[in-house]
Amino acid sequence: MSTCVGKTTRRALVVAAGALCIILAGPAAADWEVSTYEELLDAVDNAEDGDTIRVEAGTLTWTTRLDIEADDLTLSGGWNSDFSSQDLGATIITGATPGGMSVLRSFEVSFTIEGFTFENNDVDQMFFRGGGSTDQEHLFRNNIIRNNSADRMFILNQDPQTTLENNIFDNNAAGKMLVRGDGGDIVAVNNTFYGDDSGGDDMLYGRTGGASVIATNNIFVSNVGGSPAAASGDVSASYNLFYDNTWDDEDAGGLGDDNLVENPLFVDAAQGDFRLQPGSPAIGAADDEGILGARGLPGTGIDGVDAAPAPNVFVAPGGDTELGPVLIHEDFEDEVEFQWYFEGDPLEGEIDAGLLLDDVTEDDAGTYTVVVSHDDFEEEFEIELSIREVHAPAAGLAGLTAAGGAMALMGLARIRRKR
Repeated sequence: MSTCVGKTTRRALVVAAGALCIILAGPAAADWEVSTYEELLDAVDNAEDGDTIRVEAGTLTWTTRLDIEADDLTLSGGWNSDFSSQDLGATIITGATPGGMSVLRSFEVSFTIEGFTFENNDVDQMFFRGGGSTDQEHLFRNNIIRNNSADRMFILNQDPQTTLENNIFDNNAAGKMLVRGDGGDIVAVNNTFYGDDSGGDDMLYGRTGGASVIATNNIFVSNVGGSPAAASGDVSASYNLFYDNTWDDEDAGGLGDDNLVENPLFVDAAQGDFRLQPGSPAIGAADDEGILGARGLPGTGIDGVDAAPAPNVFVAPGGDTELGPVLIHEDFEDEVEFQWYFEGDPLEGEIDAGLLLDDVTEDDAGTYTVVVSHDDFEEEFEIELSIREVHAPAAGLAGLTAAGGAMALMGLARIRRKR
């Protein structure tokens, strides 16, 4: 089915290529919602400063580089068909083999990349960012980066700060550093690095201009490299776990405070299952007393919690929704307790795996937290609830005619409107 990809700045009726697209009025800086790689390219090329591009779950085959020029742009993957709920990692970008190119490039702008899986790409540099100043920020959050190859650096950062937050780096190979900062700081928080090869160089490397590396709450297991972190500026590596890497893990543990050199007891890392078995030293070892490594992504968290709730949920005013539920393994389901919170305050009597909300209003929008407690572990999940019109799936239409003959219209495109 052909779809309309665009922002809703006016009311229009467009009939083209066998599709009827109704676009309703909306604010100037509207969201983009896309389903294919070609639509993603178009949205990135035409986005304005501050836009968010949401990408439907599915496998997108890379065709050409994404060049980000709009400032403060967010690319958000893993959305369901009506763009009301997000499943982290469920949008997969794969198949990049350009030779001397990169999957994504930007200059002199800030951006956020979240909710994607990048896998089986073979490029010169996966992500390249150049120019700008240190007040710009590049945020990679809640992504799975797996089985990719890069001839040179996996991530090259020139000047702006790069933050890696809650990602899985699994069996990637880089000819040199995994992440290199040329003048810009590298901040790595709650990532899981497993089986990655940085070509014998340092994995996180602040190369020039006094660039610093700050690594907190990460897990580094079975990686190949000179060290987990090095810099021309300061290196601060605390509350991390190092195990079975080619560098000296004891030396790595000395890069900061409260680091561990122990087996994290993954369920099955070779199969991408990085959940922590009860009794893992990584449970409760973070600076916030939570778990080390990535959380809330498929194959992360604690063994016994089979599925985390969707982290972002949209619901129409007056509508009903359920946050969660948190799915618990049958071996533990009779042994866990739940408590829900809203904006940090406990919700009295809300002690089930899911939280039902009906007739929602703007007062219900905000951050919800569910704490899952067991004798062997405790884990919490945050969910951001936003109130806006939820997009209806395409509805079939037929029987419309046009001059020159009958024309079957394949469907109604999604109504795209910023919250």
